[in-house]
Amino acid sequence: MRLTSVLLIGLAAVPGFAPRQPPAGSTFANINPAWSPDGRRLLFQSERSGGTDIYVMDADGSNPKRLTDDPAADTHPRWSPDGARFVFDSQRGGAWHIYVANADGSNVRRVTTDAQAIHGAAGRHPDWSRDGSRLVFDSNRDDGDDEVYVSSVDGTLQQRVTRTPGTDGHAVWSPDGTRILFGSRRDGNAEIYAIGSDGSGPVNLTRHASTDLGGKWSPDGTRIVFASTRAGREDLFVMNSDGSGTPVNVTNHAEDIVYESDWSRDGRRIAFYSNRGGDFEIFVMNADGSSLRQLTGRGRVGPMND
Repeated sequence: MRLTSVLLIGLAAVPGFAPRQPPAGSTFANINPAWSPDGRRLLFQSERSGGTDIYVMDADGSNPKRLTDDPAADTHPRWSPDGARFVFDSQRGGAWHIYVANADGSNVRRVTTDAQAIHGAAGRHPDWSRDGSRLVFDSNRDDGDDEVYVSSVDGTLQQRVTRTPGTDGHAVWSPDGTRILFGSRRDGNAEIYAIGSDGSGPVNLTRHASTDLGGKWSPDGTRIVFASTRAGREDLFVMNSDGSGTPVNVTNHAEDIVYESDWSRDGRRIAFYSNRGGDFEIFVMNADGSSLRQLTGRGRVGPMND
């Protein structure tokens, strides 16, 4: 049951995504990895200690350490560009809010306000701009519909970026800070869009009848990794960042349920989570899908304890 709840937390507000039930016997969930700027560590969320907390580990899966310890769910961590802090969303206090903490988990500070949680989610799925000055996230604060917002890191100057009847969310900044990538159902199907950071010029990049979600720009901005059901299951694909060409399936595994992924800052590796071994665990591979390595799980490099 804990794994089912974590999956729902990890995939909440995802437009059009309906994951399969976890396999029988699954007991742990380690999901939502995020590379540190220096490539030496990975943030992730885990329920290995009973709750849903933020952890950090070395890039080879060793030395896992819990950074947050709250009865409520702490999810979707992302590093600041200088590696000194991380941002995450949490349901502590009852509603979903955006929080920032030091890299060691100290000095946790809430960015969003109670007044912005009128519909239950003041902020979810945050990401940090590459210059370190702004955050992007989604919220249903205005009318109960998830939209993309931008704010300064201290929570001031919050602006709504998208305005559509369909759900918009899971947004990330482009490396040059001029665009935002996000998932949307504005055309009736889950697609990946890019939009100017001021909300101008939205472009549908995937344009496919399948469910396409969770896009992340490569560090040089030329490619996007995303999750898609176009192969009949949830796989990761890599495509050109302008949407041209044919996306390449880089996981291609019959048992996968994958969604959140992240590029290493040198663009050579991709971290992601999958249930291919029965439990949801974190894996790392080369950007072309080769040299796959499992980082978390019983009997793996990352032991299932603090």
